Amino acid sequence: MAQEGTERNRIRLISSERTVLELFLIVYLFLFLTNGSSVDSHYLWLILSMGIGSITYLLFSKMEYSLGIGILLAALLAMPFYFNGIPLVVVFMLFVYSFWRLQVNFGETKANGWPYLVLNTVFFAFFYFILKLFFVNANADVLMNLQVVLYLMTTVIYFIIRFIVIGLIGLHLRNFNLGDAGKMFATILGLGVITFLAVYHLLHPVRLVIIVTAGFLFGGLFMLIGKGITPLIDWFIARFDAAREKLIEETEKPEYTVIDFNMVDDIKVFGGVFLKIELVLMLGIFIIALVAFILIAKRRKTHLSGKDTDHTFRSGGRQKNKKKKELVYDYSESVDAVRTAYREFEQEAQSSKVPRLKGETVKEWFFRMDWGQNDALFNTYDKVRYGSHKVSVKEGNHFIEELDKIKNKYFANNV
Repeated sequence: MAQEGTERNRIRLISSERTVLELFLIVYLFLFLTNGSSVDSHYLWLILSMGIGSITYLLFSKMEYSLGIGILLAALLAMPFYFNGIPLVVVFMLFVYSFWRLQVNFGETKANGWPYLVLNTVFFAFFYFILKLFFVNANADVLMNLQVVLYLMTTVIYFIIRFIVIGLIGLHLRNFNLGDAGKMFATILGLGVITFLAVYHLLHPVRLVIIVTAGFLFGGLFMLIGKGITPLIDWFIARFDAAREKLIEETEKPEYTVIDFNMVDDIKVFGGVFLKIELVLMLGIFIIALVAFILIAKRRKTHLSGKDTDHTFRSGGRQKNKKKKELVYDYSESVDAVRTAYREFEQEAQSSKVPRLKGETVKEWFFRMDWGQNDALFNTYDKVRYGSHKVSVKEGNHFIEELDKIKNKYFANNV
């Protein structure tokens, strides 16, 4: 039971960590939505994402995940941005994305986590160039510097969250040294802070030094190449100017039409205008359809026999009664021999004053006594313990032989 509780806690921690990091990935979008907001939306998103991660870890330790809870948590995350001046359509898109990641991480069909550091770097580079395109005629230095700060900040927060998760999992393990892990984390965090300061404060001077050095070393070569291709560039510019002037002359020619002056005040002509709200609605509908398709596809997949089912939920009504699959238990002689050998092994260990502690797993017991990490022995023990897998005669004999080796090597010295 203790091992099962540790495993449930580990899965819950990892799921909460994934949720927070996957929410962090879209923080760069808020740089386009800062106009009219009373609070910086990007910082608010980071704070609320970490809050949702803490809530999911604490909440799902008391109760199971369900569709209704996922909707409430997603709404709790998205609604503050509506009161912060963000358009309702964008708030709805935030709700859809948040609910999607909650359902994937805590729902019935759990997926593998995303490579956060890789995706965060890709998103940072992508939105960095998008910012330059959007604000080509404006001063975008402030937003671009802010994006660099967000990238470095989310990277440092990632390492902090990673250490917290490892530390909480390690508290339940006997062979985990929190002090050594703290030293390693401090080293990584120190390197991250140094990188942050170097990039943020030395990026502009280093870039100027590189430009000046390159100009000093290769300035003559660049000047020679420039003088050589200048006539060719002038020729292309002249051709483009002539084509542009010709196009302007053709478009400025007046069109002669017959106008009925009696109907001028009675007829109004409306042209079709593509509004920005229509584009946002189209994107929202596309995202909803994509998320629905992914969820339906995942629910139709065949569940693996060894899949963890600690966090499950039911999103529909009553399901059709399915015939339960009966487990076939193995009552062969090899299983009885393994059970008998292990029972005698524990009794002799008790007599030799090296007993198995209460709540201690077999692996932890062997590791504490330095008896070796024999995976074949542990696998056979697990098969016999749960009774749902067959054990061959060869596996049973190997299990008994390994126990005899341990008894002959260690127990005789303690008697």
